Amino acid sequence: MGTSVAVVHPGFGIAFQDMVSSKRLVERARAAKGNLEYELYGDVQDLDTFRFVEHWASRESLQAWMTEIHPLFQESAMKNLLAGEKLQQFGGYSYYQSMSNWSDCSWVIGCDYAVITEPNTRRLHMKDGSTVHGPRGAPRKLDKGNRKLVYEVLQPFQGYTGSVNTPDTGSAPGCNATYRFIVLKNATPSADFVYADFLNIRVPGLKKLFKS
Repeated sequence: MGTSVAVVHPGFGIAFQDMVSSKRLVERARAAKGNLEYELYGDVQDLDTFRFVEHWASRESLQAWMTEIHPLFQESAMKNLLAGEKLQQFGGYSYYQSMSNWSDCSWVIGCDYAVITEPNTRRLHMKDGSTVHGPRGAPRKLDKGNRKLVYEVLQPFQGYTGSVNTPDTGSAPGCNATYRFIVLKNATPSADFVYADFLNIRVPGLKKLFKS
């Protein structure tokens, strides 16, 4: 899953949407070989910002699409609409692709495989032989526009809620990942344990896993 952000000059949001519509950009992307999803989101808090959220079967498919639409974003009419005269490309493709796929637990350090046991529940089978249960439904909220996942763990401990976000990095390569967690008072494990676990195990593990 990847994101391209279009920041237009103040007041030109409608003109940008008209340009995208006239070029049938979304329809063409969805019809392109290897496309699994392509959406255009407007930022409700910043009317001059738009996000193309796209999901491709392979990096080769994504690259072929970028090559196809490159001339469009070189047209003077489009460049005049965009602040900086170009789209802003952001990383996090492989990380978000894994995070947003409920049957994929590769981003959970120590997980061997995931099993969806019921419509709203999955069970993680860890490499140490233990299992972790978490809901899939309402408590698991996937915000595609902002590449954010919120989830809750049910067993073996209760009162734990995690929030994972892969925010924009500006013009820098790669991606950032922001993780927030809530642990209820007197819950097991404790907040100190969770913090130490992320600092010493999970963050280094994620950097190694998604270093590309």
